[in-house]
Amino acid sequence: MVQHPTDEDLLARVLVPYKDHCTYLRSAVVTESDAGRAVARCEFAIPESCYIDDTGHLNSVEVNICYNQMMYYLVAKSVKEGLGTGFESWTLDDFWKRQLPDILIARFASNFRRPVNPRAFSG
Repeated sequence: MVQHPTDEDLLARVLVPYKDHCTYLRSAVVTESDAGRAVARCEFAIPESCYIDDTGHLNSVEVNICYNQMMYYLVAKSVKEGLGTGFESWTLDDFWKRQLPDILIARFASNFRRPVNPRAFSG
């Protein structure tokens, strides 16, 4: 498996649609399995909730935002590097045009065994 380290320029561009205080994705290492599946291992930091007073733990709204940012980066990196399947015909210009209107989360669920510190976590 080849690991693709964080592309800082790509990450910055992926996060452009987000308000400054809502850019939580800090790094992402993308790998492609032998089966052709692209996977991202990401680090996040949420210095302050974008909508509620500090609860002291990660909450579902921010988890969803993190998931969005991770997926946008994973798709952009996959397009740029030719990883995985499903985006072979896309260019990065296609991704930038489609990022907001055409990429959406159809279903999302999360489970946590313990509280997670939102200031620094990975997944």
